[in-house]
Amino acid sequence: MRLTKCHIQILEIFLKNKYIISMEQFATILTNEGNIIIQLDTLNAPNHSKNFKKLVEEKFYDDMFFHRLVPNFVIQIGDPNTRPGMKPPWGPIDCGYNIPQ
Repeated sequence: MRLTKCHIQILEIFLKNKYIISMEQFATILTNEGNIIIQLDTLNAPNHSKNFKKLVEEKFYDDMFFHRLVPNFVIQIGDPNTRPGMKPPWGPIDCGYNIPQ
């Protein structure tokens, strides 16, 4: 979850104008096609945000492929079967635990 100096400057403007609550709401996904900055909804989905951060810290998403791409709508990552050398099917999996409500 690395932010560049430029990203930080933009986010500081948002913080100042109260468009966002804190820098903890953001993560950067590094790809070969460019970086994607995502905003975590820590207010309405605190457990999902914490779980995402935990998985990032554990390097769960490292070397994974995006297994669902719908232009102008959604990208999806998170299937451990999409790492290099793994073969389809990709998509719905049981990760072995549930996020507490």
